[in-house]
Amino acid sequence: MRKYVTDARAKKMTPLILSPIPHCPQKQVQKGDVEKSNYVVWSEEVAKAEKAEFVNLNKLVMGKYAELTPADVKAKYFTTADNTHTAPAGAELNAACVVEGLRELKDCKLKDYLLPPKN
Repeated sequence: MRKYVTDARAKKMTPLILSPIPHCPQKQVQKGDVEKSNYVVWSEEVAKAEKAEFVNLNKLVMGKYAELTPADVKAKYFTTADNTHTAPAGAELNAACVVEGLRELKDCKLKDYLLPPKN
């Protein structure tokens, strides 16, 4: 990830780091929970070390899952094949969380190009 940040900056791009989306939870989750995954931890560590913008996508998505039981999350947002790959509704939720996370960033010019939020 550090190389991606360095390469992006070398090309005058602004790097953004997002944590990975969560797998389907096996137990009930609460708002603020984050999946116990080294990839989630590493993404945040790299963003801090490289002073890159960071969206904790894992935390945002898990917050949406907190309103549902694990069985409901699986049925609504994941394929029947496994607990990793999302169904179309899961992809839409993840994309909406990316937009939500971008809106929360203080110095991200990309958010100026987003459509206004739907109320």
